[in-house]
Amino acid sequence: PLLLLGGTAPLEPLDLQGFITGIVPPAGSALRPPPDESLVEDLSFTVSPVRYRLFGSAAWVSNGTDGGLFLSNLTVSPVCDPDCRNATLNVGTRNPYFNGEVQYDVSLVG
Repeated sequence: PLLLLGGTAPLEPLDLQGFITGIVPPAGSALRPPPDESLVEDLSFTVSPVRYRLFGSAAWVSNGTDGGLFLSNLTVSPVCDPDCRNATLNVGTRNPYFNGEVQYDVSLVG
């Protein structure tokens, strides 16, 4: 799981390149042609909020949302050339009136 502390996250979106490293695709992963027609691995990540706690609360809330801490979704994008070996985390825009923590489940799909 990935835990983000919303009080320290910037208000603007932030890209953290190389956030996930050492990606090993599943055996037999499909290849897809990108716009330049060379083949690259076809991998993606699903990102789902697991639980959150806001405003210094000790209690975690598990309802599949981030509780409104972020105004846009967090994403993880693989970087492939042609093999996918790392991924970039994009932290969405934080709600300026909120603080707290969100735990996410990040899964590789390929």
